[in-house]
Amino acid sequence: MLVERFTDLKTWQIARSFRKSVCDLARRPEFSNRVLAQQMMRSADSIPSNIAEGFGRLKLNDRLHYLRMALGSSYETQSHLHLAYDDGLCSAAELAALLELAQSTDRLILGLSRALQVRS
Repeated sequence: MLVERFTDLKTWQIARSFRKSVCDLARRPEFSNRVLAQQMMRSADSIPSNIAEGFGRLKLNDRLHYLRMALGSSYETQSHLHLAYDDGLCSAAELAALLELAQSTDRLILGLSRALQVRS
């Protein structure tokens, strides 16, 4: 498949799905007025955004930098999810499902990074 736009990237698509799931959780009433909800949404927003920004960069090092930023934001979001679970804001099943989606996102980010390095 030819990738013409960042929206064609499976990595961006899965990151977008992860972001939506995290934001759906953070918008629930039990998160109302919690700083954690804002932090979760900000870090989740950064994942697909950094993938897209990296796609638009011409230099390999810049592309890899933004993919590393996306991966870091994914890890930050996962940490926030664990904290939400610790605070009783989500169930173990919800946490497990979100972490599984996060790990899929992480694998795709790492795979894209490797593919870019091999092509250079």
